[in-house]
Amino acid sequence: MQNTSDGDAFSLLLRPHQAPLLAFLTQLTNNTSLAEDIRQETLLKAYINISKYQAKSSFKTWLFGIGYKEFLQANRKSMRFSRLVSAFEGFVRDSHLPDIGGDLDIQNALNKLSHTERAAILLSEVCGLTHVEVATTMNAPLGTAKTYIKRAKDKLNTH
Repeated sequence: MQNTSDGDAFSLLLRPHQAPLLAFLTQLTNNTSLAEDIRQETLLKAYINISKYQAKSSFKTWLFGIGYKEFLQANRKSMRFSRLVSAFEGFVRDSHLPDIGGDLDIQNALNKLSHTERAAILLSEVCGLTHVEVATTMNAPLGTAKTYIKRAKDKLNTH
């Protein structure tokens, strides 16, 4: 168990990363409330596991990696719930999505990406991580991370 000075040091370490982490999670989830929940889980896991942090990557990369894993966990739970609702109600919920016309805003464009493409492009372009850091954060090979980024850019440029 960490003492008060450890908690203070951890808070100082987190301070510059909290807003960018929330922005990343909000763009990833398209849901501020869910993003805040995931951020809280991320910060809790980071605090509990701070002794496992190794300086092989930056603290930001490590923290965003935890955040991304928490997003995936929340996404899996949401998908299980959606499948249950879909089976129970007997219809595909996707048919209720609004038609996206010619005036795409950034969130609608991001929503057209897979979650891996969205995460990669947000980590790279919005959060300023290098391709190596994106790969580390997503626990993916470097070539795969670059592919996610390129696909996302290609899809965003076609709209």
